[in-house]
Amino acid sequence: MDDDKRPSTVVLLTWIVGRRHHASARLPGTSSAELLLLREKDNPYDSNAICCCYLEASNRLGHLPAQVSVFLSPLLDAGAAEATASLSLSEEEEAQEDEEES
Repeated sequence: MDDDKRPSTVVLLTWIVGRRHHASARLPGTSSAELLLLREKDNPYDSNAICCCYLEASNRLGHLPAQVSVFLSPLLDAGAAEATASLSLSEEEEAQEDEEES
């Protein structure tokens, strides 16, 4: 395969916004997990919205920040990029999840 035709991998560290609107969403029982990223072209607040879900589309954790989705969503829509995501909880978030389970 030619170098210019080889797919590139870009790692972007970001966060999930709007968690307070999805407080009932189940988080993984571990400190990391794979997430589903779903484009929400019809989102009334942001036509570039990308929703982050754990396990299934109905278990919404929140969205990628607008500063990220404004660049990523056109690439996804055009089929010029694929996106995968993984969640890593901070130590503080992990402790909070442990308290809520107790």
